[in-house]
Amino acid sequence: RSSDLSAGMDLSESYGVDVVGSIPTGFRPPAVPDVSLLSAVFVDAIAIAIVGFSMTISMAKIFALKHGYTVNGSQELIALGLCNSIGSFFQTFAITCSMSRSLVQESTG
Repeated sequence: RSSDLSAGMDLSESYGVDVVGSIPTGFRPPAVPDVSLLSAVFVDAIAIAIVGFSMTISMAKIFALKHGYTVNGSQELIALGLCNSIGSFFQTFAITCSMSRSLVQESTG
């Protein structure tokens, strides 16, 4: 493994290479998000949420037109909000849609 190689060659001391160390495995336990960061990220979070929702709903509407079903924007907004809010307790990344993946998967069936 690369970590064994790094330790064996003493790259940290010889060349000043940062070594990550031990990486925990498994799922992280749920934890309350750090509320003190809210004031620092609030404006950026709102902008990201608006762009993310816009991308998600536009992709959903494209597929709805193509495949003959309807999309409820309010339901999509609630779903994204719940996923991201609940995910914040598990320190996950925020979700939206992936245009390239969605298009590739849709075209393959």
